[in-house]
Amino acid sequence: MKTQKYINIVNIIGWVIFAISTILYICTMYPTISFWDCSEFVSSSHNLSVGHQPGAPLYQLIGSLVSFFCFGHLTWIAPMINGISAVAAGLSIMFLFHLFLYLFNKYSVYPVGNTAAAAISSLTFAFTDSFWSSATEAEVYTLSFLFTTLCLHIIIQWEEKPQEKYLVLLSLVLGMSYGVHPSTLLVLPAIVFIIWFHYRKITFRGIICSILISIGILFIFMNAFDWLISLFRLSIPLTIVGLVFIIGVLLFVSYKKELAFVNSLAFCILFFFIGCSTYAVIAIRSSYSVPGNEYAAYTTQDMHNYISRSAYAHAPILYGPYYTALPCEDFKIKDNKITPVFNKQFNTIFPRMWNYNSASFEDGYTSWVGTPKDTLMISGEERYKPSFWQNINFFLRYQVSYMYVRYLLWNFSGKTNDLQGYGDMSSGQWQTGYTHIDNLLGVDEGRTIETMNNKANNKYFAIPLILCLIGVFYHIIKDSKRFLFVGTIFIMYSLALVVYINVAAYEPRERDYIFLPSFMAISIWIGIGILASAQLIVNLLTIKKPRYALPIFLIVPIWMFLQNFNDHNHHHQYTARNFAISMLNSCDKDAILFVDGDNDTYPLWYAQNVEKIRQDVRVINREMLNNEYYITLLTKAMPDSKPVKLSLEHNNYQDGIMNEVQLTPSFDTISIDKAISMVKNSKNSDIKLGEHLKTLHYNKFTTQIENKDINFAIEDAMITKGDMIVLDIINSNSNRPVYFSAYSNDKFLGLDDYLSLEGFAYKIKGEKQSSQDDLSPIKAGTINANKMYDHIMHDFEFYNFGNNIYFNEIERSIVNMYIENMTSLAYKLVQINEPLKAQAIVNKVCKTFPTDVHYYPYSLADLGIISALCGDSNMGMELVSKGVDSFEALLERYINGTVKFQAQNRLQAAKTISYMLTLCIEAENWGLEQERIALSEAFFSCVRPYLEITYRQKKIMLLEKDYYTDEINSIDNLVADISDFAEHYEEEIPQDNTKKDE
Repeated sequence: MKTQKYINIVNIIGWVIFAISTILYICTMYPTISFWDCSEFVSSSHNLSVGHQPGAPLYQLIGSLVSFFCFGHLTWIAPMINGISAVAAGLSIMFLFHLFLYLFNKYSVYPVGNTAAAAISSLTFAFTDSFWSSATEAEVYTLSFLFTTLCLHIIIQWEEKPQEKYLVLLSLVLGMSYGVHPSTLLVLPAIVFIIWFHYRKITFRGIICSILISIGILFIFMNAFDWLISLFRLSIPLTIVGLVFIIGVLLFVSYKKELAFVNSLAFCILFFFIGCSTYAVIAIRSSYSVPGNEYAAYTTQDMHNYISRSAYAHAPILYGPYYTALPCEDFKIKDNKITPVFNKQFNTIFPRMWNYNSASFEDGYTSWVGTPKDTLMISGEERYKPSFWQNINFFLRYQVSYMYVRYLLWNFSGKTNDLQGYGDMSSGQWQTGYTHIDNLLGVDEGRTIETMNNKANNKYFAIPLILCLIGVFYHIIKDSKRFLFVGTIFIMYSLALVVYINVAAYEPRERDYIFLPSFMAISIWIGIGILASAQLIVNLLTIKKPRYALPIFLIVPIWMFLQNFNDHNHHHQYTARNFAISMLNSCDKDAILFVDGDNDTYPLWYAQNVEKIRQDVRVINREMLNNEYYITLLTKAMPDSKPVKLSLEHNNYQDGIMNEVQLTPSFDTISIDKAISMVKNSKNSDIKLGEHLKTLHYNKFTTQIENKDINFAIEDAMITKGDMIVLDIINSNSNRPVYFSAYSNDKFLGLDDYLSLEGFAYKIKGEKQSSQDDLSPIKAGTINANKMYDHIMHDFEFYNFGNNIYFNEIERSIVNMYIENMTSLAYKLVQINEPLKAQAIVNKVCKTFPTDVHYYPYSLADLGIISALCGDSNMGMELVSKGVDSFEALLERYINGTVKFQAQNRLQAAKTISYMLTLCIEAENWGLEQERIALSEAFFSCVRPYLEITYRQKKIMLLEKDYYTDEINSIDNLVADISDFAEHYEEEIPQDNTKKDE
């Protein structure tokens, strides 16, 4: 019997846990924006604009309310919205504490011990890698998780006192959660399980029935709001009247017939839709020209497309084609969209190797399960098809093991580093922390010089995992009913989610955050494992009560906190904001800036729309230019930003009129004006399935930039609607400076020779920019040295780069972009005889990015050579020596590694050797004797064992020569360059004995 005193103490402990975790998350959260979607959520919440599909209107409403209390302090807005995640995470941990305690009290008669175990296990979850990461930035997953824990808290209250009000409240919470993230609805099977077995005994038949019912209910809830929107498409008044009528009838019948279930059902439907009503914000705000408005979802059709994520590929789940079905045989219209039609012989049940949107996924599939084993004859052509065993093998090895089990082990066993994983041992692997076990697992094979010092190298010695396994067995024995309840949560948010998502190879980022509720289930079993272990200790040591042994287990959350703190403390991290401001300040006034990815779009939107920085620059995302509404939005003025002129009118680029334009190689050159006229002309259209497929019998174009004619050619056979809009914008806005982001853009529509790098952005110039003599090649064009120097020295942001804080992988890549661009600029300044400016850039790099904080071995030696050329031989030699030490360490690790390690890291080793060779030649050509000696001695000490390993690797590659053709050719070219250099120095090197095998 619970006394009031006990209840009060438990509540106090819950609030203390909330305070501890919330304060921790607030102290370690980002002080401003972070990368990926986070800066978009800050911007869209503050402005109540329309973000990416399927939207998060409730999150945005909360964010807008929170930002209101910043009282005009623009720099407070991002941390205040980040704080939503921190507070939501703290509340989640408090609810988990009560949930854990409820479960433990169901079979354990020691309330004090149960309370201690619940506190320890909830804090253990609080300090896990994935949850802590989500709690420190503006993302929806922590708030979604709060709704999940709230749903579980409500259902345990219902189990204690079965009353209708709890189910109605539960429906409202589920509807509200839909306005944050639909994944919360996956908690429904566990809820159905609790309700079903509250009235029935556990039997095999009952388990099967509850599973089938829960799947049906989940399917209804997942689609109910979308179905309602679909009905709105027919008639909004009739749908509302019909819905009210149905609910009214249910309430009337339930009242007359005293049917409590029907009454509950009616109210649950009503309150679920009330919860979903936050989506009205999307419809309302879509009708306004708000900044960052990505979709026009103010009609019922648009809202249907928005909620159903029409802009994204939908993975087949039960039946569909393999990736080798490309190219498709035909197209058909489905839901007002053109969809590909594939030969049915490529279809399979349970398709896992499915991605048919891009052939680039082929390498991902073949690297995991090999080349397709089966063949088909299609129209007289032999086509490959994976075997069903390869399909299942990919599911088990990649989707289940690599994309879920690896994440689980990150959180409860240990993690090697924070690098994006692609299957190799060097990036994002799990570990135990026990040297001998890790050696057996091959973890040590993946340790490189860079990853050894990674702050995300966290070792938990698998103690949480071991406690979980103990807890699983103990829970089965002690409380099989609630074991099935916890197991249902685990399955739904692990294996079921893996099956539903059907992730393709490879993802652009790790997705561990979507599995948080399954890690919560693990934490429940950790708590039960703690109780079981404490009882075992009591029995062994003959202690009277288990609670005396429980404090020992505090070491688990304390150790996880100590291990994870340094790579989860983002308190001084400003990289995303620095990057956004530097990118915007690379542009002239009233510029148009084309970007092509999340990480150089959303941070810029934040800087402009929240902090009001450089709003004169019109940032245009090239991927979104295939959206007709986004194109139309460009033609409207924004705060301090002029509208973008277009020659194409809405009826020329609306959906179905121009999705792609086919180009034909030509000798003649036409103006973009004429090309646009041809695109407008319906005679240049091939109408198929309602789509106008445009054709241009030219691929060479001319336009005016800076009052000068420029001529360029596009080599691609097909360009998208977005590409055509880019050409139109360039042509129609010749009075405005136009830029391409140097970060995300790799294709410049044939304008490469007219690009001038002026910071982090390429400006289109009216004359060809010769780059033949540049000392440091860049993506395209050449460097405008003086302008880029002014931007870097006066307009770029470098805040907190010099502090010894944690930089994650994407942040390190941005830092490297700073360093590489500044190094290239310094070379250019040397080239144009500006040694003082070049040395100033070198000094700024060394001061801003100290080597004890940042790792950039390839730039160090370059900076040393630049310093030597500028006359500072001491600094030059010091930097070259540091670079040489880094090269030797990298190659020594490669040379002494296992065969597997060498196979996985041979491209990196080749890059290092090639770089050293280039530096040796440059030092000799420039007469830098000291630097030449240091570089060449290091080079020849490493190149001999490197070549011996390379020849062995090449011999293996020759067994599959067709697959490795490009790499073998690259090796041969590098070996030839090394041989020429060695002959020049009269040095003997190992000879290539594999030539006779080719």
